[in-house]
Amino acid sequence: MNGQTKVKIFFEINNDVDKPKSESIWAEDNGLGNFRIDNIPFFTYGISYNDIIFAELDRDNLLFFKKVIKRGGHSTLRLFFTNKLSEQEKQSEIKKLNKIGAVVERATESLFAIDVSPDTNLKSVISLLKEGEQRGEYEYEEGYIYNSNEGK
Repeated sequence: MNGQTKVKIFFEINNDVDKPKSESIWAEDNGLGNFRIDNIPFFTYGISYNDIIFAELDRDNLLFFKKVIKRGGHSTLRLFFTNKLSEQEKQSEIKKLNKIGAVVERATESLFAIDVSPDTNLKSVISLLKEGEQRGEYEYEEGYIYNSNEGK
């Protein structure tokens, strides 16, 4: 961790009623209100692992996200398994994603977040996800897709 302090940053979520109103995401404190995202977001859109963000304390002394300072080059996807798959079948699908370089974290029995690093072929990951979706095993969504031209 390079001696940097880990903190929770809160992100407000304005979406479906069945999702939380905010998500806390671990980050490393880089000083001066800048933080490096240190886990994969499960509900927040527009943020990915390794992004550098700016956050401020609110009146309750909680750090809330304000803006992205610099993109870390990662993309975030989410996977929602249907109830028809067994745990063994879910793990088989996760292993396929891991094999092509994606990192997967579990939130619930059916919700998984996927990190795609700059060294991983994003098109291959999305292609694999589309195949499973077409088989009716799960649905996937894009939380944030990194664009190297963003901000230029």
